Amino acid sequence: MIQNDNVTIGDIAAHFVGNSSKEEGMVLSQCVVSQTESLRFILKTSVLSSFESEESYHFVHDGGVGYNYMFGLCRDIFNDSGCLLEKSREMARYLYEKSDHNKIKAGEFYVIHFKDIMLDG
Repeated sequence: MIQNDNVTIGDIAAHFVGNSSKEEGMVLSQCVVSQTESLRFILKTSVLSSFESEESYHFVHDGGVGYNYMFGLCRDIFNDSGCLLEKSREMARYLYEKSDHNKIKAGEFYVIHFKDIMLDG
């Protein structure tokens, strides 16, 4: 369970990622999203509430998690939050390259840097 009493929000990047097999393309943001108090409230309540189940996921790679491409991009963001836009663009490109199954739908892709989240367990 996520404890979000002290959560703050850093940068936010928003992109559109299509399906590469359908040649839908993608639109990558040129700047981070401007934030208002109401947007921060909505993100804290709606986005974080999506993570209330006991189920969790983690990055894997046969050679070790350090070799997982997305893990590396996330690690870079946590080490230097100033690179969130650049790294989120790399994530979007990677997802586009891997979205080649005809049933994968195009959609928005957000990267939000939540700070001071506590995870039980």
